[in-house]
Amino acid sequence: MTEHGSFRLRTESKRLDVGGVVARGGGMGLPVWTGEMLTPPGVWGWSGAGLRLLETRAVRGVVEAALSRHAVGEVGANEVPGGGAWVVVVPGVTGAVEMPGLAALAIGEAFESSPLFTAACAEAGIDAGRAREDMPGACRYTARSALSAGRALALFRADAAELSEASEALSAFSAELSDAYETISLLYNIGRSMHNPGRADAFAREFLGRLRGATRFGWMAMSLDDLPQVPSVLASGLIADGADVSGGFGRAVSIAASRARASKESVIIKGPGAPAEFGGGAVLAQPIEIAGRTVGSLVAGRKGGGDPDLSSYDLQLAESAARFLGSHLHTCALFEGQQRMFVGTVHALSAAIDAKDPYTNGHSERVAHLARQLARACGMSDEQADRVHIAGLLHDVGKIGVPEAVLCKQGRLTDEEFALIKRHPEIGHRILRDIPLLSDILPGVLHHHERWDGRGYPANLEAERVPMLGRLIAICDAFDAMSSTRSYRRAMPRGHVLGEIERSAGTQHDPSLVPLFLGLDLSEYDRMVARAMGQASSPPAAAA
Repeated sequence: MTEHGSFRLRTESKRLDVGGVVARGGGMGLPVWTGEMLTPPGVWGWSGAGLRLLETRAVRGVVEAALSRHAVGEVGANEVPGGGAWVVVVPGVTGAVEMPGLAALAIGEAFESSPLFTAACAEAGIDAGRAREDMPGACRYTARSALSAGRALALFRADAAELSEASEALSAFSAELSDAYETISLLYNIGRSMHNPGRADAFAREFLGRLRGATRFGWMAMSLDDLPQVPSVLASGLIADGADVSGGFGRAVSIAASRARASKESVIIKGPGAPAEFGGGAVLAQPIEIAGRTVGSLVAGRKGGGDPDLSSYDLQLAESAARFLGSHLHTCALFEGQQRMFVGTVHALSAAIDAKDPYTNGHSERVAHLARQLARACGMSDEQADRVHIAGLLHDVGKIGVPEAVLCKQGRLTDEEFALIKRHPEIGHRILRDIPLLSDILPGVLHHHERWDGRGYPANLEAERVPMLGRLIAICDAFDAMSSTRSYRRAMPRGHVLGEIERSAGTQHDPSLVPLFLGLDLSEYDRMVARAMGQASSPPAAAA
């Protein structure tokens, strides 16, 4: 671990609370003082005048003198000058639990006629007879019993110290047990959220939220470099939970992250060496490794709770969490690479299909774009819309099995030729059905030419028996077909196409999808058509 600024572990001993010992002394008729307070507590059976005697300088002076003479050593009983009372001293002890020195006044039968009693009454302005009435049964100690009482006080104090240590140990154990539970719970929940390697950004934000929730840090951030091992959605990024990492604070977090990356170990930043934006609090930066290479850092600060200093638990948890994070981000990066290869292959296959017919150049890509938009308009998630997009790209893959002479024929098709065209959904289904990654999109490939009224093909399904993927692609496929120039006709004007889509609700297309489709933004679609036509940016003729 590297340390920047000041960081120290506090090891001061805990001072014993002797309130319980003082109370037990009072139960034996002993007024008890501590070396700090020199203030007598209430004594059983004593009242006004009797207690006021104990507060006088005369009595306090005798007690203070005895305490100062016996600061260390064994328990002693010192007879008060003039007799009649003894000051019992229990010396202080320093250790893991610091036990303060105690002094108790043990009063004997002769106290009421002693010089100390007379002096205390005079100082307090109390009638001696009234004082005797207010301290009933107090005058019962002898030199021997006073020493025994002092030893009893010493035992009381030792018991209290042992109980305090046991309580402290139990509290520490409970805290460690709680921390261990929080750690296990955190790592378990993080592990459960690692099921989807396709959403590295969502995982990273959830990870930071869970980690901060299991710690006492006020904010937590993650900084990742632009490296092949890092998912592209997180590369060169800085995200945080509990803080705004824009502006100066974000730059300060980046500085802390770079220190951890450079040192390749935990870094604690505190004191003069810390950026001013951290407000003087300790900041922990933990490097993140993927496949043996440092790719970024976790940074946390503004620790709350009773102890603002960073503990070994904080360091261990950050290190464990960083390992989990690095492992999953590596998986996400590998998955991303596979996805790019998969999508690239799908695009290449789609382009190869469209290339068979120069009039349908870019058709599958445009249908996929519209289908994704429509899926999101239906309320589907990003993941579901992505799968709809793949289905759109591959919906016409079966045309590979249709002769080019039929696909590219000028003019109208014969019944036999149209029958060949109608086979392409089933051909596409057969081509793709043995690819596990595409099993969920097969309904879109097979049923994108079904109709809502049941007059479509290949299965003559109707209404909601047509899979949703098929219904989505069908309306987008029809729109692009009408909007594109084909071998047998020119592209239709946009207004005419939209009118045809609207009129087809409840016959050819799902009536619940038609209004959603009519509300789509077609600006990107128009740009795609323009690119396919070899134009720079002007809209296609079909947009008129």
